Amino acid sequence: MTILVVGDANTDLSAALVRFPAEGDDTQISALEWGSGGSAANVAAALGRLGAPACLFARVGTDPAATVALRAVRDAGVDLGAIQTDPTIATGLCYAAVSPGGDRTFFSFRGANVALAPAPAALLGQARWLHVAAHALLEGQQRATTRALIDAALARDLPVSLDLCLPTLRAWRAEVEALLPNLALLFANELELAELCPGLAPDAAADRLVRGGLPANRFTAVGYGSSQPMAGNDTDEGKAQNRRIDFVVK
Repeated sequence: MTILVVGDANTDLSAALVRFPAEGDDTQISALEWGSGGSAANVAAALGRLGAPACLFARVGTDPAATVALRAVRDAGVDLGAIQTDPTIATGLCYAAVSPGGDRTFFSFRGANVALAPAPAALLGQARWLHVAAHALLEGQQRATTRALIDAALARDLPVSLDLCLPTLRAWRAEVEALLPNLALLFANELELAELCPGLAPDAAADRLVRGGLPANRFTAVGYGSSQPMAGNDTDEGKAQNRRIDFVVK
């Protein structure tokens, strides 16, 4: 039995700029890095590296960027049998322009991700858990496909987890809130939690979510940011990991 992960698979392109240009200007790049990205692909790769059987359900293009987008999950031994290939839309790409001072400006193209076609009927047959990266609920055919997949998983009594993102929360707040009581696990960082429960500390946010329908005996908010950091605080990536708040539904 496997953990089915649905969401985006992207190519991450990071460029270190000599200076950030004005619109229409030109500048040099001192370093360029390609990498695998997308929240769903990142989770699937992490599961694979931890030895957990995982299957990634995502869509890429036919371009060379697709190889880069799937490199990390392939190296981690993730099942890629559910990957779709779009004949016309390019693979999703996130371009990060890094200024000399370290500030990053992002340019994102969701690409083939948005066209994710309905899942095969047998896809959930071997799954013991469904993990949803919330960008998959944002727009396009991917949104319809993911909603149907969640409904099918719940009908099978499969546990479902959701990794929140701000764009989906802002666009579909009522839908996200309606889904919460059905979740086995909710992931939210500080900004996402603040958007979900404005003005509330984590404990107060937990109380508010319980009042909104989450069973009190199944919901716990735990924060270890200062005492048990997940990563170093010397990089933006490490700080982002340490800001995460996990809501566990028991």
